[in-house]
Amino acid sequence: MPGDVDHRTQALEGPVKDQGLVGNCSAFSLSSVMDNAVLRMHRSDVIAPEHLWAHYGNSDMGTAGDSNLNKPIALNQTWPYSAKQACELVRDPADECGQLLGVTPNSAPNDAVLQGQYRTAEQSGVYRVTKIERVTSLPTINVEAIVAVLATGADVWAGFDVDVTSWKSTSQVNNVIRDWTTTNAGHAVALAGYRQAAGAGGGRQFLVHNSWGVRWGDHGFAWVNEAMLRQHLHVAYKVTVASPIAAKTGPSTDDECGSGSLVDMITGACAPVCPGGSRRAAGQCLAGR
Repeated sequence: MPGDVDHRTQALEGPVKDQGLVGNCSAFSLSSVMDNAVLRMHRSDVIAPEHLWAHYGNSDMGTAGDSNLNKPIALNQTWPYSAKQACELVRDPADECGQLLGVTPNSAPNDAVLQGQYRTAEQSGVYRVTKIERVTSLPTINVEAIVAVLATGADVWAGFDVDVTSWKSTSQVNNVIRDWTTTNAGHAVALAGYRQAAGAGGGRQFLVHNSWGVRWGDHGFAWVNEAMLRQHLHVAYKVTVASPIAAKTGPSTDDECGSGSLVDMITGACAPVCPGGSRRAAGQCLAGR
């Protein structure tokens, strides 16, 4: 494996986002991992965390993944983030974001504007998470498995048990998160690289792409020591994202196709008729059609 990997230097990291006062780091970190996948497709689209969040509205990473699997997700420009709307989407009516933001959690069904944005996003989805594979998890964290994924250029979707004070400390040296022994919260992030740690301690450090805005750490990034991964990482996933469906080209009606051909329902191109007279989908005849 390469000695050091930093997806920022490879132009494989999307923008740092800011979740604000809502506990939806699972949606933000998943969107950042998807941004990385989009950049590896040589595209520059940015995924909307609000749309991901709208599908589940709680803090669980497993639910976040399951609720968004194979669903077309809209771009950030289609549904820009609003912390107040995100709080309305929280499924727990007692969530503290309500008092902090002056809105009612779990009230999204009653917000006509939000529902309109949700319908627009649902109709405008572009990228899909097609697979979520567990790289490692408790009780034994396989750090080398994480390194192997990061070395390919792919981000890792990771959930930590954290000490909030250590993670928010302004006294970080060289943008390294201060080691912590006790935990008081869970937090999901994207891991975006690793490096050999300087100093007598040795070991590696892993690059965190956070969702606390660009004023945190090094413009939204910071390093965490390998020992903290081994002690406090809860789970890590590899996420596979599908590229956009190509726009349809060619004829718009069957009349424009020659004899014995119909418009393919996926590609939009003329294709030979399937047995029984049905049309093809992406060049294939559907079973039983």
